[in-house]
Amino acid sequence: FDGTTTFGSSTLTSSAGSADVFTAKMNADGTWAWATKAGGPGSDIGYGVSALPDGSSIVTGVFAGTATFGSTTLTSAGSGDVFTVRYLDAPQAPAAPVAVAGDALAAVTITPLAGGSVTSYTVTSDPGEKTCTVVAPATSCTVEGLTNGTSYRFRATATNAIGIGVASAWSNAVTPTATPTAAPTAAATAA
Repeated sequence: FDGTTTFGSSTLTSSAGSADVFTAKMNADGTWAWATKAGGPGSDIGYGVSALPDGSSIVTGVFAGTATFGSTTLTSAGSGDVFTVRYLDAPQAPAAPVAVAGDALAAVTITPLAGGSVTSYTVTSDPGEKTCTVVAPATSCTVEGLTNGTSYRFRATATNAIGIGVASAWSNAVTPTATPTAAPTAAATAA
């Protein structure tokens, strides 16, 4: 963009009247979530953007002279250089977890979101709001303190440096049951 442009409540002005790169995010309802710019006094051009489920966006392009990307300023070694910048937002919802019942517990497995910025996942039960935490790169945890004979389902939220994302769909329903104890056996011995 060149000059001034507005994305919802975000107004961006290009550097020294020259073209800058913008990255913007829309909400699911079509409103603007945020917008940011990158560049400097030279002509800066964005060529590609990729949005990842972990809440990050990767933007690539070229810049000339100096250009600022967030809190980092780069200086071109010649007439122009390539840049790659990563913007981080809260993660998307992970896929529905998979649960396996045990004795007063359930083992819950999540599928990690692509991108690598998620630091942990919180799994929550329904009913009871019992939780466990999956610390990346692990993919499962155990929800304890469940009531045997009660049906439970679980959902997960992902957390990165920006915050907590939206909750996943519910897992399969499972019902914890007590582990049967073996009946005592008598051993006969000859005297």
